[in-house]
Amino acid sequence: MNTDTSYKPRKRPSQARSSVTYNAILESAARVLVEAGVESTTTNKIAETAGTSIGTLYEYFPSKEAIFAELIRKLDQQMADSVISVFSTMTIVKPAQLIEAIVRARVKEAVSFPELDKLLRALVPAHLFKLQMKNTHSRFYDGMKQFVDSNPTIVRVRNVDKSIELGTLVVESTIRAIAANTPERLHDEDFIQELIDLMCRYILDDQSYCP
Repeated sequence: MNTDTSYKPRKRPSQARSSVTYNAILESAARVLVEAGVESTTTNKIAETAGTSIGTLYEYFPSKEAIFAELIRKLDQQMADSVISVFSTMTIVKPAQLIEAIVRARVKEAVSFPELDKLLRALVPAHLFKLQMKNTHSRFYDGMKQFVDSNPTIVRVRNVDKSIELGTLVVESTIRAIAANTPERLHDEDFIQELIDLMCRYILDDQSYCP
């Protein structure tokens, strides 16, 4: 039976050369998993595809489950960084444009790896990423709180904590559901625009600011 320990790397790289090997293992695992399927994704196959030895792979990861978990961590971090970076444009764009940019950033990340994300989340227990999601939510909250404070006259939310929680849940669950079941709809501009419009009308009091 897998334990939480078996889902953790033995070590992470500390030098540029080891980072190359480490990332090659992760990238190869992603490619093998999507192309060959779960049953054919073995540590031997991953090491072979990465161009490294099985011994080197085991220096970093105790199991393929640990590789899968690290892939999720990396993809989630990439997604969070992409979405949260949008807040750096806050002072140079209009509120509705900021909301649109946030939604589009999340859609863009989902489009990048829909099949991989679906496979990984079926293989790795969700509870392992509670702390990671908590940290991401904290970063997102800080950005949204600044947004609310900067736009007090046009933001309609009554409870910032609850509104951020609900808004995040709506966007995240919608995009994850679409990516898992009908990923082609992530390329449907009408659908994306409706999601943007939904969030704008929820957050902004003055509807003239919406698209």
